[in-house]
Amino acid sequence: MRAVQFISAAALQACTFVAMAGDWPAGGSEKFNKECFAGASVQVPAKQALAYCECSNEMMREVFSTQQLAAIAGGKKPSEDEVSVLVDISRNCARETLK
Repeated sequence: MRAVQFISAAALQACTFVAMAGDWPAGGSEKFNKECFAGASVQVPAKQALAYCECSNEMMREVFSTQQLAAIAGGKKPSEDEVSVLVDISRNCARETLK
């Protein structure tokens, strides 16, 4: 019985996570990657900068809603909570791609 409850809880959490995933507005993903790459490629080799930006883009899509991504793409200042998430994304992607 405990296994069924655990699996049910895990499935519910997975559904909640998937529901949170968002999409960039038209051209938003490309704009983000271009701007990210312009900044990152000054500091690290192009291959690593591209991997870092793609990682960041994907993680942002997983964490932020479509509305949040649209606001970011439109240049709206992120909330303190969003900034905290962006910092975590940056750190995680740097750890994964800039070894």
